[in-house]
Amino acid sequence: RENLQHSSRMDSSVCKPLSLQQYVVAADRVTVDAIPLCAESAEDVLYPGLLTTTGKPDCAVLVKRYVGTDAAAVARNEVALLLHIAHRNVISVVGLVDVNPTESMVLLEEHDRANGGDITLLTRTAVDDLRTRLEPTAFSRQVLQWGLDVAAGLAHLHMNEMLHLNFRTSNTIVCGGTAKVNALGVAQRQSALDALQDSASSYVYGLGTFLHELLGGRLPCDGSSSSVLSHLEPKGVNTLLLQLLHVDPRRRGTFEAAKQRMQELLATLVITLESQPPPQLSAGLCPWAPGWLDTVDPQPSLLEPLLCLLRCPLPVACSDLSGQRARFDALLAWYQRTADATTTSSPQFSVGSQQWQDACAIMMYTCANDMLTERGRVARDVKCITPMAHRVISAVERLGVPYIGSACLVLHADTPLIQELYANYKDHFEVGKQVCVPQIARVTTDSDQMQSLAQSTMPVFVLRCCNMSAFDVSAYSAHIEPIVLATPHAFIVISTPFLSNSAVIVNVLLDISTSASYLSGDVHQQLAAALPLPEPSQPCPFDVLQRPSAHYRAYPRKHSRVTFASATSVIVNAVVKMSHHATTPNAVHSLSMALTHATRDADASVKAAFATAIAGAVARMSEHATTSHGLHWLFAALANVLRDADASVKAAFATTAIVDALTKITRRYENLDDTTPSVIRSLSSVISNLTEGADVSVVNALPLLFAFVRIVTRSATSSIVVCCLRAICNITSDPVLLIPSNIPDRMKHLFVGELSDSIFRLSEHVTTPHAVSWLSRAICNMTKVTLRRNLLWPKKFLAQKTTTIDGVVTKFAVARLSTYATTPDAVRWLSTALGNVLSGANTSVTATFATPAVAEAVVRMSYHATTPDAVHWLSTAISNVISGHRKSVKAVFATPAVVEAVARMSYHATTPDAVRWVSTAVRSSLAESTRRCGLCSLTTAIVDAVVRMSAYATTPDAVRWLASAVGIITDGIGASTKAMFATKAVVEAVATMARHARTPDAVHYLSASIVHITEGAN
Repeated sequence: RENLQHSSRMDSSVCKPLSLQQYVVAADRVTVDAIPLCAESAEDVLYPGLLTTTGKPDCAVLVKRYVGTDAAAVARNEVALLLHIAHRNVISVVGLVDVNPTESMVLLEEHDRANGGDITLLTRTAVDDLRTRLEPTAFSRQVLQWGLDVAAGLAHLHMNEMLHLNFRTSNTIVCGGTAKVNALGVAQRQSALDALQDSASSYVYGLGTFLHELLGGRLPCDGSSSSVLSHLEPKGVNTLLLQLLHVDPRRRGTFEAAKQRMQELLATLVITLESQPPPQLSAGLCPWAPGWLDTVDPQPSLLEPLLCLLRCPLPVACSDLSGQRARFDALLAWYQRTADATTTSSPQFSVGSQQWQDACAIMMYTCANDMLTERGRVARDVKCITPMAHRVISAVERLGVPYIGSACLVLHADTPLIQELYANYKDHFEVGKQVCVPQIARVTTDSDQMQSLAQSTMPVFVLRCCNMSAFDVSAYSAHIEPIVLATPHAFIVISTPFLSNSAVIVNVLLDISTSASYLSGDVHQQLAAALPLPEPSQPCPFDVLQRPSAHYRAYPRKHSRVTFASATSVIVNAVVKMSHHATTPNAVHSLSMALTHATRDADASVKAAFATAIAGAVARMSEHATTSHGLHWLFAALANVLRDADASVKAAFATTAIVDALTKITRRYENLDDTTPSVIRSLSSVISNLTEGADVSVVNALPLLFAFVRIVTRSATSSIVVCCLRAICNITSDPVLLIPSNIPDRMKHLFVGELSDSIFRLSEHVTTPHAVSWLSRAICNMTKVTLRRNLLWPKKFLAQKTTTIDGVVTKFAVARLSTYATTPDAVRWLSTALGNVLSGANTSVTATFATPAVAEAVVRMSYHATTPDAVHWLSTAISNVISGHRKSVKAVFATPAVVEAVARMSYHATTPDAVRWVSTAVRSSLAESTRRCGLCSLTTAIVDAVVRMSAYATTPDAVRWLASAVGIITDGIGASTKAMFATKAVVEAVATMARHARTPDAVHYLSASIVHITEGAN
């Protein structure tokens, strides 16, 4: 405020030539969102808004709000200042709104969201997200481009004799790919020559700090820049930063020198990116690690993986969006046309349902199939392929009609990679070698087409397989002809390849032992033990097809389901009889695969029929399921029966025999060197569904769970970790059932200790908000367990678990988990877990959590606490951490960042409970902050928070705690600071609370707060 008043006394030449009347906008033309953009300080808070103009499309804007008796004057001065320093790389003014005598708004930076012109604040969260989505070289290129933009904006401010008082990374915005300096409220007029010279060197240092924080993820410290950024490409980046951040201002250089050096580094990066050759790979090697597909999380939206596939990045990743807009618009239109076509061709699916989304994915894939085979795309841009591949594979497996028989896979030799294989096909396709197809592939099943492929005049590879496993998706394809898609497979060459006209014919056999694992090398010997192969001299029997398909077209699954439902009892009896003779791994594999297909999408009656009949069959087959593929299909069949089944179905499997069989398999599998992710995923689904809502004996289930946790921690993915944590939550949901009274105390302690260890082993692999939620729920369940000898023993055990992040020891990884708690649900449960661990614990335990790392975690989570529940429990956690401690402990949370976090949460404290606990957090921690630091600059934010929450303090309890917080904040502060409370809004807030002060405590604390505000004030 003092800076604004100082700037209002500037030389009148700044504002004289400018006419502000043309920028005044009527208040009814502006709509402002209730939730501000994520910012890292109170000064940076901007709101998204919409400006309506008659005869023109609505325009998205940013809104800066000013409240107070001098709001109109301050807002007009800011508009005049920004108009005076207008520049491409400085935030621009759109309009000025006078809402009422005490509130004005400045409209900023008009942008078009529909064309990808959205605005992003360069907060640490936004930058970290961009760093994970771009390769290191591309990320460095983007940061340098932003550095050029920021340098131009700062140079313009310096040229206009303006000094930016608060330049930092989070005070920079990116609009349409262009970085702009936010000079709103933080620029002053400077006239003295010395001040201008000082501002020039300060600006150069600020530019270095900006680049260092973006590239290195932290602010520069003495002696740390060299080690933190020594790995960056190109090498000149580190040298440039060391110069810009030099302690001697005279050796930092000028803006022009810095801009020239950044342009040279950008040119080097462009040459590096364009000169990277596509990799040359052997046919037997896959460009990805084994099990790559299982490490990819399925995308909830189809549009996001499609954007990745087409390499059409989000606006924040583009330095120049103009070249992307036409492509982006075409993509949106294509996406909409696909959705419309799916709705028309598949009326049996309701719009937005899982089946409808899967049908959209399949149709879009068949349209974009050529893009997946573009030169170098698969090998170079794995991140662009995997989301789409994972999304389509899951859709194909759910909707496709299974096909097992003869098929051909064609590879056109029209790229350098395939041309090299074509020229040396005898070396690359020797008998016994493995051939991997690391993506979804369309295969030919028509006999006439397969015969004609051998007569091709174009250079092609024809992989002929007599036991192809694929899915017919013709019913959902964008083409008229039949479409059969094979999911990623591995094949074994079984005969010497030969040339027919221009086609290289390679006879292969599906390798069920390593399919979809992509293990390179000669596996002919291992496969011979698992599957009988034809002799190398014998061709694959393509002349005798297992099924005619010249005129075959698959029907939707609902037609085949009618026939299957009528034959359920026959199939169940056959399964039971065959299970007695499934005494080899191949037999178990085939029978399990049949069970999986038969039970997929089955209704409750079908599942019940299978459950009562095959429970014993599953236990028998488990003895001979010794291959990863057999285990995968056996677990998949079990998961199908258990998924969404009622209690009676689960009761058939919640037996000692089944649990013991699963435990035995898991322990056997635990000792294998190779743990295929597909097996772990299927087993995790079985355990999660088996323990949910079923009366499973905990004593029998825990050994299974402990063995499974040990496997998961060896090759964990977020989806598998979530399934494992769900199983733990299911088992621990009832503390009485978890710790039965008929087992010895020693065993009770053993179970609790082992479960706690399992939870913390899994926490190291939690990397998604969904996983954070389930881990936190498991911890909440554990805190409810009580033992006779030591009632708080589980809590003490949880409190003793530590992890080290950046050299800082934190409790049960609160600091690390908070970085992934980016949804209100994750914040709500992680905060609840922290509060439950500390609730009722002794002072020594709670003191261990009062650390700077936990305080930073609280601040981090406050950005995502956007629901009343999340606000309620995060505030409760803050109160529990510091409740009853000495001032030295409370001082850890007495920071401006925590004050801003609480003010930020007040926007979403829209229930009495949320108001009560935010007020408690203020009372517990911020009062100490106010006494310790004064915090006069943040009093306005606190006052605004009180006014906001007063509207939702509709119970005496909420009024009591909110008034108590106000009283503690204002107790002992000076008259000048109390004047900040002398506003009409505060008076109305007190009047609002008075209506609900219907208990003696509420009246007492509300009256006391009025005393503290007015006592000694003017």
